[in-house]
Amino acid sequence: MMSAVGHNTHLRLLLAGCLDLWGVSGTVEAMGEEQAEIRTLDGTIHVRRIAGGWQVTAPAVAGEPPATWAHASVGPMLRSLRVLLAPDQPHARLIVARAPGAEA
Repeated sequence: MMSAVGHNTHLRLLLAGCLDLWGVSGTVEAMGEEQAEIRTLDGTIHVRRIAGGWQVTAPAVAGEPPATWAHASVGPMLRSLRVLLAPDQPHARLIVARAPGAEA
């Protein structure tokens, strides 16, 4: 069984790789057990493991409470993050890694 530190390292690496791939300037920090914060100029997004999946909490906008989504798996969680962080990226496909030999 992988330790929480191992899960956090993988989550942080996955999210940091997505930021790079999507062309988003920001940082990812592992927070506690199976949680991460994505910090960009537009605010901080929280990602955490919950019973049955993943929760994404977006920054509050114009005095409204932060929007929160729950997802059963990593794929939909990453799609939500891409919509929040890189809305200009195509929505038909989710790309989370470059093909070997592909240019950055």
